[in-house]
Amino acid sequence: MVRKLYSRASKHTRGGGLLMTNPKKYQPTQQQTREFVTKWQELLNLQHWDITVGFKKLDEANAEVIFAPKGVRCEISFDLTKKEINSDHHLEMIVVHEMVHIISRHQVRSIKRLYDYSYGTNGDIGASLMFEFACHEEDLCDHLTKVLMELHND
Repeated sequence: MVRKLYSRASKHTRGGGLLMTNPKKYQPTQQQTREFVTKWQELLNLQHWDITVGFKKLDEANAEVIFAPKGVRCEISFDLTKKEINSDHHLEMIVVHEMVHIISRHQVRSIKRLYDYSYGTNGDIGASLMFEFACHEEDLCDHLTKVLMELHND
């Protein structure tokens, strides 16, 4: 069974997020996406991870990571039909953003377990805190993505 831990790329970011428009009708390819995943898996020292790349229609996100409950396995799904993906650079940023979620997986799981222990699965306060945490997680992933891309381009 695969547990969905993350599902919205840049949905809740405040300013400077990864969402953009696509005026030139750029169309990313599955091959480009796979090449970026392979490239960044090596650059981020994630070769020990079994990462499956998939493509499907997503409601709001450009991409999502679904982690296996145990081990170092995950699937990153991309929705390449999104108008927001407007260049190779932007596609690469989305890939890096998802890879940062892989790096932060243990910390995120620990915080979510603490939340469940403290607030259970119900309650307005707990839900509000979890939403706030998700926003902060996305902001952090966006920030680290920008830093990593800048460092790699130097």
